[in-house]
Amino acid sequence: MVRPWQIWLTFAACLIVVLLAMGWLSIKVLQLNRTAAEARAEAELEQEIGLALWRMDTALTPILAFEAARPYFLYEPLLPSNTKGGESVPSPLTQQPSEFVRLNFQVDADGHWTSPQCPPEIIEPTTAHVGLQRDKLVANTKLLEELEATDSARFLFENLPKELLSQVTEISDTTSQAFPVETADRQQESESDTTPMPQGQAGQEIPQASNNQIDSQIAQDLYEYGRRNEALQNLSRVAVEQQRALTSNNLWYAPDPTVLEGVSVPIWVDNKLLFVRRVNIGDSEVIQGCWFDWSALREWLLEPARERLPDVDLVAVADREPQSHRRMLASLPVALTVPLPHLVQTGSGPMAWALGAAWACLLIATIAVGALLQGVIRLSERRAQFVSAVTHELRTPLTTFRMYSEMLLQNMIEDPEQKRSYLQTLNEEADRLTHLVENVLSYARLERGSASMHLETLTASRLIEHSRARLEERAHEANMDFECSLPTQADSIAIHTNVSAVEQILFNLVENACKYACHGSDPVIQMEAKIAAQQLEISIQDFGPGIPADEKRRLFRPFHKSSEEAARSAPGVGLGLALSRRLARDLGGNLRLDHHATSGARFCLSLPLAPSNEKTNFSGIIGE
Repeated sequence: MVRPWQIWLTFAACLIVVLLAMGWLSIKVLQLNRTAAEARAEAELEQEIGLALWRMDTALTPILAFEAARPYFLYEPLLPSNTKGGESVPSPLTQQPSEFVRLNFQVDADGHWTSPQCPPEIIEPTTAHVGLQRDKLVANTKLLEELEATDSARFLFENLPKELLSQVTEISDTTSQAFPVETADRQQESESDTTPMPQGQAGQEIPQASNNQIDSQIAQDLYEYGRRNEALQNLSRVAVEQQRALTSNNLWYAPDPTVLEGVSVPIWVDNKLLFVRRVNIGDSEVIQGCWFDWSALREWLLEPARERLPDVDLVAVADREPQSHRRMLASLPVALTVPLPHLVQTGSGPMAWALGAAWACLLIATIAVGALLQGVIRLSERRAQFVSAVTHELRTPLTTFRMYSEMLLQNMIEDPEQKRSYLQTLNEEADRLTHLVENVLSYARLERGSASMHLETLTASRLIEHSRARLEERAHEANMDFECSLPTQADSIAIHTNVSAVEQILFNLVENACKYACHGSDPVIQMEAKIAAQQLEISIQDFGPGIPADEKRRLFRPFHKSSEEAARSAPGVGLGLALSRRLARDLGGNLRLDHHATSGARFCLSLPLAPSNEKTNFSGIIGE
């Protein structure tokens, strides 16, 4: 036989396995959900970063194109003497037209630095003529001295590519190489010809991403970098042509076609952002360009981007290869950096709600299964107790039947009085067994829901009188007196109930009183009826030892008495009171134990009265 602790142990083991599986599944689902959310957030972030890069490169294009398109001769404070009328014309660079340029300069191979905003001493008297104020001249002189103090000249001549030189008159060639970088198309040429390339926007090919997510993002960044560079070249070409046309229209100076101008490129020198080019003038070679105010330029570029990306920043990069730096601008050797401390904020979402619902269902299912197991175990225990009690209850009368019937059959009893006593005992045992079987069958019918109640209307006095004779007979068998008290209006009060069910309830109460209170100091059973709160209350009172406190809690439970308890107490299986309460409630009333009884036990049966507007049909009353 499987014991309860074995059932609970099996249930606990199964529950642990289910909880572990559910917990593992929940963790994996949350991880996948978080990964997907992070991927979506990162994709949105990359989209914002790409838009910021496009805006920055687009904003920088006219500034860089304006500086790249300046003719070589504008880097002198005054134009040569062959200008119109022989008058010196100040160079437009003397006015520092760009707010992001700190200084325009020119340096030769010997490391001699000059600037149109800082004329040499030999022409210092002409500074007023070119429009330079004294304080501005002093500031520009300090900036030029700062450049001279470094080894920037040698660095520029060694690192600036010579192959970027082109004829100054070949504007289209010059402008097409204004910002020479490796585009996405050139990057594709370095890959294997057999590698299939996915299509990008407008039918363009993008680099084939590897299985690694980081490599895929780098390939996407290179593709976007190439697109931005191509757009930058197109915009810069138009800007250079417009600037060259504007310069030619406002100057009366014909450029020397033998002078070769190189392509201007941005470069970092000692934490200074320079925009420089090579220029060949006859046999000499110089480097011309400008020194950008990086702090001002950086803040100007970041101000619109910080509306969507608060922590964005621009950092200098020495290596201009886009493969080495993600999110690099195509116009300047700087890269956009965005810290990613928290891509996704953990919180409630559809998946979290679904998991919460799943856990709630699991909890409800666990409670339901636990309650079901507890009910099954209790039912099994009650059935075992019932079998044990019934076995004990049947053993005594069956033994008596067998022994007395054998003695009577073999004529072992000759005394008529003794023979009559034996027959009386057999009759009592038969009644006892009949009562037990009736209770068990009645309770079984109630449990199956197959019990039918035939209700009829009669007076309270007729209801009591119908059961009184049987109750008195049972009390006299136990050598107890039976007292009955009825209200004065009992003949006028109508009850709509089932007479047989009420008789069975009252008989069970009197039966219990006979079993437990027959040896008391006052062997009396009192039955009292009264009207209270539209109900007929019938109480059965004995004056025996009463009911122990621990027994009161399970008094109305079916089959609550085991064989050991039946052996120590009066005979019975603990079914009479449970059956009586079920019958009372099916009749619309109730059966309860009166806890205020001073001695013995007192049970109260309440039955509802018939509706006051119902005409009592006394012709159907039993006994008439």
